Amino acid sequence: MTLIILMVPGFAMLEAGLVRTKNVSTVLMVNTMIYVVASLVFLLFGYSIAFGSWENDSVSKRVAFLFQMAFVGKTINMHDLAGPTLIHSTAALVVFAVDDPVGALSVHLVNGIWGTLAVGIFGLGEDISLRGQIKGIIIVAVIAFTLSYAALKLIDKFFPFRADDETQIEGLDQSECGLESYPEFVRS
Repeated sequence: MTLIILMVPGFAMLEAGLVRTKNVSTVLMVNTMIYVVASLVFLLFGYSIAFGSWENDSVSKRVAFLFQMAFVGKTINMHDLAGPTLIHSTAALVVFAVDDPVGALSVHLVNGIWGTLAVGIFGLGEDISLRGQIKGIIIVAVIAFTLSYAALKLIDKFFPFRADDETQIEGLDQSECGLESYPEFVRS
């Protein structure tokens, strides 16, 4: 978690290294303020949109908040539309019951696609086109899906991902760790 949050000053220093000396302090201040404001806005509004209320005060919700907060400031800084895209895509994944507890799909897949499309929309140069960017997204998606699917099928053949039905019913925490992870919950 700490390493994720340390990405923020890392990116701030990277961006500060890309400007003239007279602008370094301004870039560092802007990066810091964007992170603070984005984190507060995410705390006040974004979290409830993405994950629901704070009523279930569990460690996992607090960890999810901190993890998401680490990325919100940078995505807003990278482009003003990436922050809302992150929040809405996280909420959409919840609606479609996609298991993405740390928001990796929202950050990398959705904002990656947005970033690629933004180059085609806002990019300068004769060799950059929106059609080319869309074509690139499709090609990368097909190759990544095909290779990932083949690799996972091969691994699953030798080391099955799923436990047998009896172990799943009993609970993996019991078979893997020898204890109940959540003793306060009673199975019905």
